[in-house]
Amino acid sequence: MSQPELPVNMLKIEDAISFLNSFRLHLTFSQTAGYLNGLWQSANLLMLYRHYFPDDFAASTASAGIEIVYDNSSGPTCLYSPKEKEFLALVSERLFPFYDGFLLEREDDREDLIYLPTFGIEWWSIDFDELKHGWQLLLFITGQAQDELKLKSEDFFTPEEIAVLATIEGHRLDWDKFQTACGLKDEPLNFFPIAFDMLEHDTGNIFLDPADEASADPLEWSIDDMDFLIEQYTQAGVLWEKADKFLDWLVTASPHHLEEVIRLWNEFQQPAPSGNPQL
Repeated sequence: MSQPELPVNMLKIEDAISFLNSFRLHLTFSQTAGYLNGLWQSANLLMLYRHYFPDDFAASTASAGIEIVYDNSSGPTCLYSPKEKEFLALVSERLFPFYDGFLLEREDDREDLIYLPTFGIEWWSIDFDELKHGWQLLLFITGQAQDELKLKSEDFFTPEEIAVLATIEGHRLDWDKFQTACGLKDEPLNFFPIAFDMLEHDTGNIFLDPADEASADPLEWSIDDMDFLIEQYTQAGVLWEKADKFLDWLVTASPHHLEEVIRLWNEFQQPAPSGNPQL
């Protein structure tokens, strides 16, 4: 069988080049790099989907096709495919929370970093009377709310609690000795340092320590970072549970548990430096 002949004009080099140029996107180097990165990020999310949710991935009928939008100033952008969106929703539902709405609601862009909410107690931004009573007591014990409350503590504490709070001897705590002593106590008193660390935003947990004005740095969509976040989110739940148990215990059998806590607090106070008496 004879082969069909090509049109004569397609045999001309200049016409062939012109034809190919009609498909060309005029991109700068940075735009090209951004476009290729978008393609890679899309493939990366699908790889993570298969890794963390193999059964869901196998059963998924969502399209992995990428919609590409073009802007003269920024160049082409690879938007999330339906399959990528499916994966992000599963992460938020089953593994750890993140600002998935921030990612998915941007219809003309994509953001390939993981931005995290914070679940720490930002007590300074909450009206004191809206705080759980255990947090109120703990803030007073640790000295973080005494300046504001010394003139109106009767609005928040019972006369019995005020009498016990008046026995606080200072706020120069020998932390290491205090933490060791708490660790030898029974539950939930041994959770006292955890609640204290949560007030200080010093738990070492990425979901509890950052605050709105100092949010956590975003992480990458990688197995290492995702495994880290899964572990951290599980740990955050455990720490919150232990702190809640301590705070609930603190306000029961009042004021006897409060007295026990303050005795322990006072036992590990350090003397003020010479010539600088503690106020």
